[in-house]
Amino acid sequence: MDRGNELKDRIERERRTGAGHGQHPFSAELRRRTIGHIRDERRRGVPDHMICAGLSVSQQTLRRWAGPRPERSRRQRLRGALVPVRITRPVPVPQASVAEAPMLVAGPLQMRVAGLTLDELVELWRRLAC
Repeated sequence: MDRGNELKDRIERERRTGAGHGQHPFSAELRRRTIGHIRDERRRGVPDHMICAGLSVSQQTLRRWAGPRPERSRRQRLRGALVPVRITRPVPVPQASVAEAPMLVAGPLQMRVAGLTLDELVELWRRLAC
């Protein structure tokens, strides 16, 4: 049995004895282990609503036990994320076709690739594809 299911079963057992309502808190040991699990899941990028569903607890309980989800920096949010890309031509090139015109590609974290033709740009994207 994985850790999440084990904690879910423990939470359900303690609920049957009246824990979690008013003056009857969950055991300190269960809360400590659950908080560790919540933090591990958050580090792995699991959304809070999925953690709640896995443990059968409300989001209010999750926040009360483990606190709000730490805010991620812009760099962390962009890592591995799909971001909009705009392809532009820096200057009009009247005699060259679009396929031969130099391109400027702007990516995340202020990445710039300049001077590529359309064919070279396609090859770059093909090589970067995972």
